Parts: sequence; structure tokens; C-alpha cells
Amino acid sequence: MKRGVLIMMLICMSKMLLSQNNGNLYPRILGFGKILNDALSANELVAQTCHAEKILFGIGVENRYAIQHAAAGAFAMLIPKKNNFLSAGISTDGLKNFRNWSLQIGEAMKVNENLSIGLKLHTHATQIKGNKSLVNIGYQLGMSYNLSEATQCHFHFSNTRFLFTDYNENMQGIYQMIAGIAQQINPDLLVACSIEQSKGSPIAISPEITWMANKNYLLIAGLKPLPGELFMGISWTRTKHRMMLIVSHHPYLGNSFAYRYNFEKN
Repeated sequence: MKRGVLIMMLICMSKMLLSQNNGNLYPRILGFGKILNDALSANELVAQTCHAEKILFGIGVENRYAIQHAAAGAFAMLIPKKNNFLSAGISTDGLKNFRNWSLQIGEAMKVNENLSIGLKLHTHATQIKGNKSLVNIGYQLGMSYNLSEATQCHFHFSNTRFLFTDYNENMQGIYQMIAGIAQQINPDLLVACSIEQSKGSPIAISPEITWMANKNYLLIAGLKPLPGELFMGISWTRTKHRMMLIVSHHPYLGNSFAYRYNFEKN
């Protein structure tokens, strides 16, 4: 019985990690800027890195549902080089004695002014205190396309397979598809919608919106899939530095808080 529960915990935590989501409060809409200035979003959706114009470094930390040890953190970097865009990142989430780790390396290129493609390799490890890690490896293929001057869309497909485990059960790999579309309503207002499905899970839809209050302040809001986790955030920019605070409310688990920082290098 205990062994079965342990296997279920491993599978559930691994699926949560394989969502490519570095923390619970990292909105994908931040990857839709005409000029990308968020390294964490770029590392999550590899084809979107082609919207960057400068070298970016990003750090994110989060406390989930005000639980002391339920913390998540991520670091990512993005290096544009002519028509090639290199990205890399590391992230972790989980509890004190139950933790996930992720390492990701990707490259994207512009095919033309409207179309970009990318490939990312990622590896994950799930650690339980006193047990060996569950390790898996996979890839992500992505495409980003400008439908018009004001409309962007993307499609990303991930395939992950387990490598090492102490258990004899046939633990299958996980497929995941993420699609998104964003519309620039006016220079200050951007709306987006993400659609995501993992193998064995229902389709999840997440609407999001950003509003540029002025050149230094950005407001963001959105809704994660059922049971409906609402999040809101504010970011402010000073020269090459961009900081953001995000808070969300889960109807059963309570509030989460996140902070992210991006540095832009010429």
C-alpha cells in the first residue's frame, strides 16, 4: 500500500513538473511581447525566444499557498545572436522532503519575419528523502507565428520519457501540447489565451490580460484552469531592471505569492 502511494506521488509530482511551468504563477502572456523582456517565459516556450532583442537574465521565487516549505524557484537566461536565440534555465519546486529539479537548454531561429521555430532539451529529477531519484528526459518542439502586426500565436509539443526508477511498473512517458494566441488591442492593452493538454488530462484553458499603465508600470491578471485560480500582478521597470510581484487565490488551498526579476544586458 505504501509503495503504491509513493508511486502515485512520484507520478503526480512529475506530471506537475513536466508541464514546463517553472512555478505556479508564471503567466505565459509575458512571452508575447513584441520585444520579449522576460527570460523565464522564453525558457518555458522555446520558439518565443525569437522575440528577444537583448541578452536577458531572469530569477523567480514563489511560496505556494503560504506553506513554509512549499517553495519554487527558477533561473533562466536568453542570448540572441543574429537569427539564432539560445536559452537555458534551471528550476525547482516541491516540499522539504519531496522536490523536483529541472534543467532546460534550447535554441530557436527565425525562418522569416513572421515564422520562428525552436527545439529545447530538458531533464527532470524527482527526489524523495531516503529514496533514489526518478529521472526523465525529453524535448520540446515549438513554432511561433505572427498572424498580423497585432496578433501572435504559438504551438509547442513536448515528449518526455522516464529513464531510471527503482520500480518495476511500466511508467509511461508524457506528451504535452501547449498553444496560445495573443491580440494587441491597443499599444497599452494585450489579451491572450493559452490552451494546454497533457496525456491523460483534460484540456485546460487560461485567459490572461496585461495593461501598460505607463512606460514603467504593467498590470497583469488571469485565470488558471479549474477549479479557477485567479492571479494578479504588478511589474515596474527601471532602466535595465524589471521587477514583478504576483499573487493568486486558490478556492481551496488559499493564497500564493511570487516575485520575479529580469535584467537586460545590451
